[in-house]
Amino acid sequence: MNLQYVVEEQHRGIMHSPIGVFISSFVLTLLTAIIGCFIFHGINATLIGFLFLGLISGQFLHLLEDSCTISGINWLFPFGTCELKGSIYTGNKIEGKKDIRLFLYRVSLLFASAILLILYSLEAIDVNGSGIYLLIFAVVALIWGLIFLTAKTDNDNLWIQDAKKVRELERAVDRVGKQDDVRKRRNIGK
Repeated sequence: MNLQYVVEEQHRGIMHSPIGVFISSFVLTLLTAIIGCFIFHGINATLIGFLFLGLISGQFLHLLEDSCTISGINWLFPFGTCELKGSIYTGNKIEGKKDIRLFLYRVSLLFASAILLILYSLEAIDVNGSGIYLLIFAVVALIWGLIFLTAKTDNDNLWIQDAKKVRELERAVDRVGKQDDVRKRRNIGK
């Protein structure tokens, strides 16, 4: 299936803003807490706090990624305008061609995850200390910074490549990622 995804103006409304991220994370966490109270007759406040932090972090990272696309993000919506946008196309800019920067971002995160997993396996990092969270934040920030810098460049000869070759590379990375997930699950059980 070769489906085209077109970002419409309505797609980047309040839910694609920091206030929308906060509201949706809060509402989803609140609903989870309410459901948890009915099903389990109580809630674990720490677990609910981590759920909220996970939701808000994931959605905020999504906003950072969308800031690199041609549609961009209005970071002050609905209170003002402060658009941040790059030149990355999520669809096809040219028929049969695909922007490889999204693929490079995925590979960078997969590579960073593999390195952290190896360091953990070798007991070179301690996952119980708070330093691991700073390390993960620094790695993600560095990768996003590099992607954002590439999003500000508009060199079609470099970034726009044959769609079939990019899809083949994506499938290969997906296979490696699935193998990496299996290894992570095995290490968690130890």
